[in-house]
Amino acid sequence: MFIDLMRAFEPSEIGHEEECGVCGETFAAGAVVASAATDHRDGMGNACPACVEALGRRNPERFPTIEVYEEANRRYPEPVFGSVEEVMRLEERRDPAVDEAYDARFIWRAAL
Repeated sequence: MFIDLMRAFEPSEIGHEEECGVCGETFAAGAVVASAATDHRDGMGNACPACVEALGRRNPERFPTIEVYEEANRRYPEPVFGSVEEVMRLEERRDPAVDEAYDARFIWRAAL
């Protein structure tokens, strides 16, 4: 399994209730999510803070720790774009900023 920290792309991704892709418990998504995937990179959904904490404590070389996750949420409290309409306008124009922003939403450990 992999867990990647990712910034929300637009505001509707923040604050909604979702089911943890690891344990199945419900949690509210923040401005940064912990995206879980299998070893083959099949998406599992987002991991809740409790799973991030448990996995990070168990194997901090492989998974982000809760401290890294919380720092990412402090550092990036806003989504990449201000609205879904903004994203749609850029996509309609085939603006490369959308692709660049998608890549930039991944938060690498070295950046924290």
